[in-house]
Amino acid sequence: MPRLLLAVLWLSLCCLAMLTPGSAFPEINAFDFQDKAIHFICFFIQSYLWVGLGIKKMVGMGKKMRFLVSLLVFALLPGILLESAQNIIPNRTFDWVDLSVNAIGGIFGFFIYLYRPYCKFILD
Repeated sequence: MPRLLLAVLWLSLCCLAMLTPGSAFPEINAFDFQDKAIHFICFFIQSYLWVGLGIKKMVGMGKKMRFLVSLLVFALLPGILLESAQNIIPNRTFDWVDLSVNAIGGIFGFFIYLYRPYCKFILD
Protein backbone atom coordinates (compact mmCIF):
# COMPACT_ATOMS: atom_id res chain seq x y z
CA MET A 1 0.00 0.00 0.00
CA PRO A 2 1.49 3.36 -0.95
CA ARG A 3 2.65 5.46 1.97
CA LEU A 4 0.39 8.41 1.09
CA LEU A 5 -2.73 6.23 1.09
CA LEU A 6 -1.73 4.69 4.42
CA ALA A 7 -1.07 8.15 5.88
CA VAL A 8 -4.46 9.47 4.70
CA LEU A 9 -6.25 6.42 6.10
CA TRP A 10 -4.51 6.79 9.46
CA LEU A 11 -5.32 10.51 9.68
CA SER A 12 -8.94 9.72 8.80
CA LEU A 13 -9.12 7.14 11.59
CA CYS A 14 -7.62 9.60 14.08
CA CYS A 15 -10.14 12.25 13.03
CA LEU A 16 -13.01 9.80 13.34
CA ALA A 17 -11.89 8.65 16.77
CA MET A 18 -11.24 12.11 18.16
CA LEU A 19 -14.29 13.81 16.66
CA THR A 20 -16.89 11.18 17.53
CA PRO A 21 -19.16 12.17 20.43
CA GLY A 22 -17.88 10.78 23.71
CA SER A 23 -21.12 8.91 24.42
CA ALA A 24 -20.48 6.67 21.39
CA PHE A 25 -17.49 4.99 23.06
CA PRO A 26 -17.82 2.17 25.57
CA GLU A 27 -16.13 2.62 28.95
CA ILE A 28 -13.05 0.41 28.96
CA ASN A 29 -10.41 0.97 31.60
CA ALA A 30 -7.60 -1.50 31.00
CA PHE A 31 -5.04 0.63 32.90
CA ASP A 32 -4.83 4.08 34.49
CA PHE A 33 -3.31 6.12 31.68
CA GLN A 34 -4.85 4.31 28.71
CA ASP A 35 -6.33 7.51 27.22
CA LYS A 36 -2.91 9.17 27.22
CA ALA A 37 -1.25 6.09 25.74
CA ILE A 38 -3.81 6.05 22.92
CA HIS A 39 -3.20 9.75 22.21
CA PHE A 40 0.57 9.18 22.16
CA ILE A 41 0.34 6.17 19.81
CA CYS A 42 -2.13 7.87 17.45
CA PHE A 43 0.02 10.94 16.96
CA PHE A 44 3.30 9.03 16.93
CA ILE A 45 2.07 6.95 13.99
CA GLN A 46 0.42 9.94 12.31
CA SER A 47 3.60 11.99 12.45
CA TYR A 48 5.78 9.05 11.40
CA LEU A 49 3.65 8.40 8.30
CA TRP A 50 3.32 12.01 7.16
CA VAL A 51 6.70 13.54 7.90
CA GLY A 52 8.64 11.72 5.17
CA LEU A 53 6.08 12.71 2.58
CA GLY A 54 6.27 16.36 3.57
CA ILE A 55 10.03 16.79 3.82
CA LYS A 56 10.63 15.36 0.37
CA LYS A 57 8.12 17.76 -1.21
CA MET A 58 9.61 20.97 0.22
CA VAL A 59 12.53 21.20 -2.18
CA GLY A 60 12.80 25.00 -2.50
CA MET A 61 13.39 25.60 1.21
CA GLY A 62 16.61 25.52 3.17
CA LYS A 63 17.39 22.55 5.39
CA LYS A 64 16.49 24.25 8.68
CA MET A 65 13.27 25.72 7.31
CA ARG A 66 12.13 22.34 5.92
CA PHE A 67 12.87 20.78 9.28
CA LEU A 68 10.89 23.40 11.24
CA VAL A 69 7.93 23.48 8.84
CA SER A 70 7.72 19.68 8.83
CA LEU A 71 7.91 19.57 12.62
CA LEU A 72 5.10 22.09 12.92
CA VAL A 73 2.82 20.83 10.14
CA PHE A 74 3.19 17.08 10.52
CA ALA A 75 4.04 16.57 14.20
CA LEU A 76 2.32 19.37 16.12
CA LEU A 77 -0.51 20.93 14.10
CA PRO A 78 -2.77 17.85 13.71
CA GLY A 79 -2.78 17.19 17.46
CA ILE A 80 -3.51 20.83 18.25
CA LEU A 81 -6.33 21.07 15.70
CA LEU A 82 -8.00 17.79 16.63
CA GLU A 83 -7.82 18.45 20.37
CA SER A 84 -9.18 21.97 19.89
CA ALA A 85 -12.03 20.67 17.71
CA GLN A 86 -13.21 18.49 20.58
CA ASN A 87 -14.68 21.62 22.22
CA ILE A 88 -17.55 21.58 19.71
CA ILE A 89 -18.23 17.82 19.94
CA PRO A 90 -20.90 16.65 22.42
CA ASN A 91 -19.49 14.88 25.50
CA ARG A 92 -15.91 15.75 24.49
CA THR A 93 -13.70 18.42 26.01
CA PHE A 94 -10.39 20.11 25.33
CA ASP A 95 -7.67 18.82 27.66
CA TRP A 96 -4.23 20.40 27.98
CA VAL A 97 -2.69 17.10 29.07
CA ASP A 98 -4.09 15.36 25.97
CA LEU A 99 -2.74 18.19 23.83
CA SER A 100 0.69 17.79 25.44
CA VAL A 101 0.65 14.01 24.91
CA ASN A 102 -0.42 14.55 21.27
CA ALA A 103 2.56 16.88 20.78
CA ILE A 104 4.99 14.50 22.49
CA GLY A 105 3.77 11.57 20.37
CA GLY A 106 4.05 13.67 17.21
CA ILE A 107 7.56 14.84 18.07
CA PHE A 108 8.70 11.29 18.85
CA GLY A 109 7.28 10.04 15.53
CA PHE A 110 9.00 12.89 13.71
CA PHE A 111 12.43 12.20 15.18
CA ILE A 112 12.18 8.41 14.98
CA TYR A 113 11.41 8.77 11.27
CA LEU A 114 14.34 11.12 10.68
CA TYR A 115 16.83 8.95 12.53
CA ARG A 116 16.14 5.79 10.57
CA PRO A 117 19.30 4.73 8.71
CA TYR A 118 17.98 5.31 5.20
CA CYS A 119 16.67 8.78 6.15
CA LYS A 120 20.11 9.98 7.19
CA PHE A 121 20.43 12.44 4.33
CA ILE A 122 16.77 13.25 3.73
CA LEU A 123 17.23 16.91 4.62
CA ASP A 124 20.38 17.40 2.55
